[in-house]
Amino acid sequence: MLRTEWSDRVSCQKFFYMENATTTIITVSADMILIFRVWILYGRSKKLCYLFLALITGIFTVKQIVQRSILGGCYSLEVPRLLTYDGLPCFIVAVMMFSMTLYNCGSTLMALGLGNTPMITLFLRDGLFWFLALLMLSVVQLILWASARPTLAQIPIV
Repeated sequence: MLRTEWSDRVSCQKFFYMENATTTIITVSADMILIFRVWILYGRSKKLCYLFLALITGIFTVKQIVQRSILGGCYSLEVPRLLTYDGLPCFIVAVMMFSMTLYNCGSTLMALGLGNTPMITLFLRDGLFWFLALLMLSVVQLILWASARPTLAQIPIV
């Protein structure tokens, strides 16, 4: 039982692929901001840049493969629980970036003192806010996909 947004199947698939691409771009962009901040914090190392580039490529690839293989077009009236862990790769990257920020900023603050490093304090505070925002979004997404009523799939929210 599939619920189509439009009358023909091609329009429905185009809508799904556009929605899939848009959500992937938004979530990968948020991770790219975190990665860019950490790269600057670690002195713009080329080695780290290549590692982060591979990480972003991997996230983008995993999200595209997982989303395309699970849903073939329109939305099912029975909510597939397979999308529960769709946001997990982005959350793992956020945890990695926050821990790298915490390590670098914490060691710098311990060495130089709190009053002497306003820029490092700003990096730490901003990194904490980004991480908490992504943590809240990831937890909400996980809870909704894991325990929401199947009838919520009938609500056309984009």
